[in-house]
Amino acid sequence: IAISNPNQDVLRTLTRSGVVDLIGKEWYFVRVHDAVQVCLQKLPPPTSNSSSITVASDDKKPPSSPRLLLQRLLRNEFSKRDSGDDDSSSSSSHLEPLLSTK
Repeated sequence: IAISNPNQDVLRTLTRSGVVDLIGKEWYFVRVHDAVQVCLQKLPPPTSNSSSITVASDDKKPPSSPRLLLQRLLRNEFSKRDSGDDDSSSSSSHLEPLLSTK
C-alpha cells in the first residue's frame, strides 16, 4: 500500500490507529508520481510475455497487470504535469516523502 497526499484529518486518523507504523512511513508520499515511481521500482522486472512500457490506447480498458496499471498512472501524471495541470513545483527526479522516517 502506498498512500499519496492524505489530508491532515486522514493522516491523523491513520497515525492514531497505528496504520502509519503498520504500513511504514516510507510508503506515504506527497505526490502520486512519487508513489508510482517507488511502486514500479519494487515490482519484479517484466517477463518476455508481459507488455513493456506500451499501454493500450483505450484507457477505459482495465490493465492486465499491476505493472501496466502503475505505468498508466505514471503516464497520466506526466500528462498532467506536461499540460500544466500539476501544481507541484518540485523536480520529478526527486521523490518527496510525506513523513520523515526519523
